[in-house]
Amino acid sequence: LPVPRDYDTVPVTPEESWMLVKWVHKEDKLPELKKGENGNGRIRPWATLIWIERQAVGTGEGEVEEPADGDTPEEEQPEEGEEPEEEAQQDPNAVNTFDDLLRVRFGGRWAVKRGTPGKPRRDGHTPIAIEFEKGSEAPTNYAPWATVLDGPGHQLVLLGFCSDIDRKDQAKIWDQMAKKIEFF
Repeated sequence: LPVPRDYDTVPVTPEESWMLVKWVHKEDKLPELKKGENGNGRIRPWATLIWIERQAVGTGEGEVEEPADGDTPEEEQPEEGEEPEEEAQQDPNAVNTFDDLLRVRFGGRWAVKRGTPGKPRRDGHTPIAIEFEKGSEAPTNYAPWATVLDGPGHQLVLLGFCSDIDRKDQAKIWDQMAKKIEFF
């Protein structure tokens, strides 16, 4: 993974369950802070690499045996005095996709408006360029950018934030990073 020379690596807290590494633009390499297009002050660009493991489906646990030919499946009734088993509810904070991460980590601020898949890579990952939709809680001077590398059993996300005035330049840098990620 190439890292831009104008970025410093920042340690990630041990509690961070998805973020692998974070980079922040070096302050001394930023031109004089200007007002953004929307009148708000500029923010320091930063990017992060996120690994999202998908939950395994069909692991064999709790699978029901198929009925033999001619048999009809019977629903199990709870015995007298037993409460019926409720279906397992999914954890609302479970993160299995980038959409889930945005909902859990950045609740209400951004959502995926559109994901545009690119040409599948030789390593089995399909790059997906993300277009964001700002929620009512989103800071007006933040401009998010992301590429999701959708792979077998996981998603690797390069997510960046900067001021709206810097988005065009930073998006070029982040796009090159995403294109040059190598799996081995």
